[in-house]
Amino acid sequence: SCCMVFACCNIERAEKKWTACEERSFHRKNPALLIFYIALVWTVEGLYLWHVAPNLPTAHCIFGFGMVFVAEYFFIRAWLCDPGVVTPKELEEENKKQRKTKTTSLPAAEELKQNSRYDFDGLMYGCASGNGSGPSSQGAECYTCKVPRPSRSKHCSMCGHCVRRFDHHCPWINNDVGEGSLRYFIYFVFFHVVACFKGGYDCAMDCINFMIEKRAWNVYYVNNTGKRVEPSWSVAMMFLLQNKIIVACVSLFAILVGFMLLWFLYHHVHMMIKNITTNDETKIDVIIDYVELLHNYAVNVEELGKMKAKDPGDEEAKKALADKETKLQRTHAGLEAHPPSFMDKNAAARLMADILGMKVGGPTVSAKDHRRKRAEATKAFKKELYATFSLGSAWANISDSMWPYGKRPKAATRAKMVKKCALALPQK
Repeated sequence: SCCMVFACCNIERAEKKWTACEERSFHRKNPALLIFYIALVWTVEGLYLWHVAPNLPTAHCIFGFGMVFVAEYFFIRAWLCDPGVVTPKELEEENKKQRKTKTTSLPAAEELKQNSRYDFDGLMYGCASGNGSGPSSQGAECYTCKVPRPSRSKHCSMCGHCVRRFDHHCPWINNDVGEGSLRYFIYFVFFHVVACFKGGYDCAMDCINFMIEKRAWNVYYVNNTGKRVEPSWSVAMMFLLQNKIIVACVSLFAILVGFMLLWFLYHHVHMMIKNITTNDETKIDVIIDYVELLHNYAVNVEELGKMKAKDPGDEEAKKALADKETKLQRTHAGLEAHPPSFMDKNAAARLMADILGMKVGGPTVSAKDHRRKRAEATKAFKKELYATFSLGSAWANISDSMWPYGKRPKAATRAKMVKKCALALPQK
C-alpha cells in the first residue's frame, strides 16, 4: 500500500511538472526555439565552411556568407525591435509620475497617430466610440492592458501586451510579428530562402564534382566478396555517401528548408498583396463559419415553414414537427447569444437579421439551388471582407504592410475602407 501511495504521489508530481513545462513552453514567451535556431544555423554553417567552402571560388564564398550574415542581421532586428506595442494605461501613468521614457519605440504623439491609422470596419473590429475613423475613434478596452484597442490590433497572451496590426507570435524570433516587425520578418525569411538554396546548390555541386573527379560512373566496384560490380546509380550513390555523407545531408537539408521557407514567404507576400494579416484572415474564417451556420439555420427554418403549410397527418408526424421547431428555437437562441467573441453585438444582430431575411426563391427552388445560392452569398461576403482592408492596388497594400509609419493614402483614394459588411450579402 505504501508503494502505491508513493507511486500515486510521483504520478501527481510528474503531471504537475509536465503541466508547468507545457505552460512555459507553449503559453509563455521563452527563448527555447530561438536558441535552437541559432545553434542549428551555425552548426550547418560550420559544416559548410569546413567541408564545402575550401572547394569553392572566392566570389561564391563571399556571396554565400553575405546572404547568411544579412539574414542574421534581419533576424536580430526582428527579434529585438518593437512590433508595435500599445502602451498600457498603467505604464503611461507610471512613466508620467516617474518621468520615465516610454518602453515602446514611438513618442506618445506618434503612437496616438498610429493607433488611429486603421479604421474600424464594425464587424471584425468594433468601434467603441467615434465614427470608425480618425483620432476620436476607439476600440473596446483590452481586459489585460486596460487600453482601448486600435483597429487590427490583438493582445498577445505570450508577450503580455497588445500589438498594432498583429499578425502572429513567432517563437523562432521570440517576438510578435506586427506593425513594426513585419518588414524585418519578411526580409529575414527572404534572405534565408536565398541562403538555403545557395548553400544547397554549392553542396550539390561539390558532390557532383567529386563524382566526376573520381569517375564514379566509369569504373568498376568490388563488393565484400571480391566480385566486380558494374556502376549504377544505386552503387554510385552508396559510393558518394561513403565519402561525402555530411555534404550530401547538408545539401538535402538546406534545399528542403529552402522550399518550406519559400512556401511560407509566398503565403505572407500573398497576404500583403491583399493587405491582410494572419489575425485578419483567422477572423474572416470565423465569421464565414458563423455565416454558414446562419445559412443552414435559415434553410431549416424555410423547410419547417413548408412542412407546416402541409397537413402533418398523424400524431407522430405532429410530434416530430414540434420537436424540430423546438430544436430550431434553441439553435436560434444559441446563434443569437454566442456570435464570434470579437464581433460587436449590434453588428452580429444586423448580420443575423440580414441573412435570415434573405429569400432564395419560391417553393419550386430545389435544395441544390438553395445550397448554390447560399454558397454564392457566402463567397461574395468573404470577398467583401477581404476588400475591407484593401487600399486599391497591390503596391499600395504592400507599402502599407512593409512601411507602416509612412503617409497613408487619403480617405478618398481608399477602396471602401469603412463598410457595413452585412450589406454585402446579395438580397434575393
